[in-house]
Amino acid sequence: MTDAVNIALSPAVARVPHGRDAPQADHGGASFRGKISFMIGAISWSRAPRHSPNFMDWKMGASLSLIPELEEVVQHGSRQKRVETLRRITALFLDGARSYNDQHVGLFDDVFGILIEEIEAKARAELANRLAPVSNAPVNVLRRLAHDDDIAVAGPVLKLASRLPEDDLVGIARTKSQAHLQAISARPTLGEAVTDELVRRGDREVALRIADNRGARISKTGFSRLIERAEKDGTLAEKVGLRPDIPAPMFRELLTKATAVVHKRLLASAKPDFKAEIQQVLARV
Repeated sequence: MTDAVNIALSPAVARVPHGRDAPQADHGGASFRGKISFMIGAISWSRAPRHSPNFMDWKMGASLSLIPELEEVVQHGSRQKRVETLRRITALFLDGARSYNDQHVGLFDDVFGILIEEIEAKARAELANRLAPVSNAPVNVLRRLAHDDDIAVAGPVLKLASRLPEDDLVGIARTKSQAHLQAISARPTLGEAVTDELVRRGDREVALRIADNRGARISKTGFSRLIERAEKDGTLAEKVGLRPDIPAPMFRELLTKATAVVHKRLLASAKPDFKAEIQQVLARV
C-alpha cells in the first residue's frame, strides 16, 4: 500500500469520530483513490463496536483491508475479480445501509458504478436483486440497472426500487420491452404519467396488471384506453369495472359496452354496497 493511501486514510483511523467529527465527503472532485479511502473510513466508523477494547485494531483493519484490492481491481482486475470485489462491497453496504448518510451512499454509488463496468449480466442481476429492496440504495446504480436491456437485471429494480425516479419509469415504459413494462406494472405504487405510458404501449398482460393494481393511479385518458380495450376483453372489463377510483361516467360507459357475461361477473365479484350501484347503472343502461 502506498504512503499516499495511508496518509489519506490516517484521519479516519487515528481516533474515534463523533458527531461533527464523523467522516465528511470531499466535494472538490476527489480522486477515485480518495473516494475509496473516505468510503472505507466511513464504513468502519459507522459499523465499529465503539465500546470494544480492541476498537482501534478492528477499525484500522476494516478501513485498510479493501483499499489495495479496490485499486488493483479497477486498474488491472479481470471481470471475475470485479465480480468478487463487487460482492464484498455490496455486503458491506447492505450490512450498514441503515447507518449511512447521503454522502456515504453517494460514495458507494461511485464505487458501484465503476465496478459494474464490463461485468456479465448474471452479476448485474445479482446486484439488482440485492439492492432493489433497500430503501436508501444508491440512485445512479439503480438507474443503470433499471435501464438494462436484460430483464433479469432490470426486473427487480423496476418492481421494487422505491428510489427510482418517476421520469426513469416513464422513459423505460416508452422504449423498453413488454417484460420491462410488466415489471413496472407490478410496483406497489404508480403515478398517472407512468400508467398512461403502460396502458398506451403495454400488451394485454400489462393492461390487466394495471387494472388490478390498486396502488396505480390512472388518469381519465388511461381509463378511456382501458375501456376501449376492454370492449373485446371480458376479463379486463371486469378488472377495470371493479376499480373503486373509476369515474362514474366512465363506469357507465364500460357497462354500456360490456357483455351480459361481464355484467354478471361484476355483480358476482362486487362488494355489497358497490353491487347495488352496479344494478342501478345497469337499470339505467
